[in-house]
Amino acid sequence: KVGYQSAGTVEWLVDEKQNFYFLEMNTRLQVEHPITEAVTGVDLVKGMLWVGAKKGFPPEFQIEGDLMPFKGHAIEARIYAEDPVRGYLPSTGPLAPYKEPASPGVGESYLRLDSGVAEGHVVSPFYDPMLSKIISYAPTRDEAIDILADGLDRYVIEGVQHNARLVNAVLRHPAFRAGETPTSFLPTHIPKFEGVQLTSSQEEELAVSIALISKARQSVLEQPPVTSGDSPVIVRLGGMFGKALSVSLHDDKRASVSTISVDGDSVTRDIAVDKCELDPENCLAHVALDGTDRAIQVIKEGLDGEIKIQMYGADMECLVQSPREYELSLYMHEPEIEDTSDLVMSPMPGTLISFSVAEGDHVELGQELCIVEAMKMQNIVRAPREGFISKLKVKEGEALVTDQVLMEYVVEEAADEAA
Repeated sequence: KVGYQSAGTVEWLVDEKQNFYFLEMNTRLQVEHPITEAVTGVDLVKGMLWVGAKKGFPPEFQIEGDLMPFKGHAIEARIYAEDPVRGYLPSTGPLAPYKEPASPGVGESYLRLDSGVAEGHVVSPFYDPMLSKIISYAPTRDEAIDILADGLDRYVIEGVQHNARLVNAVLRHPAFRAGETPTSFLPTHIPKFEGVQLTSSQEEELAVSIALISKARQSVLEQPPVTSGDSPVIVRLGGMFGKALSVSLHDDKRASVSTISVDGDSVTRDIAVDKCELDPENCLAHVALDGTDRAIQVIKEGLDGEIKIQMYGADMECLVQSPREYELSLYMHEPEIEDTSDLVMSPMPGTLISFSVAEGDHVELGQELCIVEAMKMQNIVRAPREGFISKLKVKEGEALVTDQVLMEYVVEEAADEAA
């Protein structure tokens, strides 16, 4: 016995045979405490304050036996301004737009969101990047998963990169649904996250949704339609040069969709359209197809007509074209990708602490080049290849943004001539 009397958190590991292994005990509540509050129905913060005030435990804490009775299932996700596509590096910037989802409040089930930010808040490189924690509770685990996934679908976070899309992918993974959640879950099932990838069926449903959203927006904004009558529109998933699907919206609340392929071989799918409701205040559209509701984030529209959307965590630019516009767009060339092989760029926003090399130095692959500090951590930037450093582009102590050029290599042709 250690004689400790207050709220605390005990951490354990559990193996497949339900054996518990003690890790540590913290003399405070931790970020996960809403899970315990959800399944027990008690307020742990209240209990901590009562004990601290020497009032003892509140009445709801005074139970018979050693275990607090619990019921239902709760799941919590921490939402961070970190980019899982870039190795969880921190991201900074203003949160705009930023819209938190409301709780559905169906029966005992609910969604809870504890956050320390608001729309317009600037995420800086000087503090921990956690934005919020989002918690779902329901009588069953499957229901809790569905509520949390739906909450993330309605959680609009723009201005910074974040991990909410990765969490969404985890929640919808079959192994997670089946309860197969060891600590090796991510290395096993999502070893390199490159964004949420939709299935072909989901892409078809997204294309129909975008056609419906585009038509509704045109009506609200009093814009002319892309096509007239039942004429199909072409939806490009990924912008001007993205995947093309032909969508026809019919008067009898049906839609037809087919993928446009090079060889002309495609299958048309009929989809029942139940509803399409715009919620511009929360940057959302609520679309029901074939009896299934989904919340789609409608973020912004560019000058070229491309609309940024997100469904099930998959975010992309989308474009609605007439068949003639699509035909003409096939003659356009995709923009060339800039060659950055001779540049060393900052992987994150932060401050350049020091250089480990000087102009004219020869470096090897993986050699330390400089140190960038962000979110109270110092990160080593290493050489992406062997070569000579021609120029340092920033000064020590300078504030950096993501992808800012730190130094340049000697162009390989020039290096060969010098040799």
